[in-house]
Formats: sequence, C-alpha cells, structure tokens
Amino acid sequence: MSASESRPTHAVAINSGDRVCKALVELSTEQQLLLRVRGHCMQPVLCDGEHYNWRVARRYWPGDILVFRARQGYLVAHRLLGCYRREGEWRYLTRADDTRRPDAAIPGDRVLGRVCSKSTSAVPPDQQLGVPLRTRLACARDFVRLGLGRLVSRNKAR
Repeated sequence: MSASESRPTHAVAINSGDRVCKALVELSTEQQLLLRVRGHCMQPVLCDGEHYNWRVARRYWPGDILVFRARQGYLVAHRLLGCYRREGEWRYLTRADDTRRPDAAIPGDRVLGRVCSKSTSAVPPDQQLGVPLRTRLACARDFVRLGLGRLVSRNKAR
C-alpha cells in the first residue's frame, strides 16, 4: 500500500532520501501527520484515496500498520508481523493484508511510524485505529511460522 504525505487539501508525494524521512520522524514525535493511501492491498482497513494519521511510537507490536520508506523512496503502509535483531540492527517483517507473502525485511531506520487513526470529521483525530487481538495473534503466529520455515529449510540445506 503506497502512501504519500499529504495536507488535508492536497497530497505531496515523498520520493526522497534519509534527510526528509528523519525530519518526518522528528515532526511526528510532536504531532500526528497525515498520509493519503493509494492502492487496495490493505482494504478494508485502509481504503484507497482516504487520509489517515500516523506518528512515531516507542514500540511496534504485531498487527500494527507501519509506515516505512521503501527502497524506491516512496512511503508504504503494511501490517507488522514481527521484528528481530540481525547484526545488531532491528528488522521488521511486514505484509499487505491481501497477500500471504511477506515483504522483504525492513531495517529499523526505514520505519517512520504507525497508522493511528482515520482522518475524517466523524472520527476525532486522537481516536486510535484499533487492532483486534485476533489480528495481533494471527500476525505473531505467521511470524513464528515464517521463522520456523526458514530454520527447517536451512537445516535441510546442510
């Protein structure tokens, strides 16, 4: 699900490097930022053309919808399955809701924040976008299954 930073009146595509993303993270510690969703891979939770608030968080949990910078430079919002440490760095495993295949692991420095709420007049800006416990547990289960699958395939290769 690609997303672009926006103001309530128009969308501005972010296709830039680390400096802009670091500035966005710093700004999101002070206030929620808006993103406009493009695409259908996260429906019905995130709908194409709608605006959502996001901000940085201290911790991210399985089931959260993370906003991160893709290798191509644009912003993506996908669901977190889990995270792990490799070579001293946190890596996050995400995927779109309409697929079973996860994205490539995302280094922690490319994670900008998580989607907090829908940005409409009917929903107060501080109302959290709730993630049901069932969804969180399913994401954690899938993360463990992926990890076990990789362990088994490594052992077979030996």
